[in-house]
Amino acid sequence: EKVKSLFNAESGHTWQHTAELPIEEQRWQIGLIVGASGSGKTSIGSQIWENGIVNLADGWNPDLPIIEDIAPGSDMNTVTSALSAVG
Repeated sequence: EKVKSLFNAESGHTWQHTAELPIEEQRWQIGLIVGASGSGKTSIGSQIWENGIVNLADGWNPDLPIIEDIAPGSDMNTVTSALSAVG
């Protein structure tokens, strides 16, 4: 609950948006997708770069919430303070 409140996600609802991105004819090699956590950046990237997405989750424990995997053994306040300090 505390983590949800830090990121203004109290309701936990699902948001969906469909967009047409006419990029097939463009010659480019670098792309950047920005957005809030859970907004679909990876989903969009998977559609554009079928095999070329860098997996930044490599090395994280898939059985733990990220909040617990950031600093195992640290207390919740230390970890949430570090996360909120980066913006």
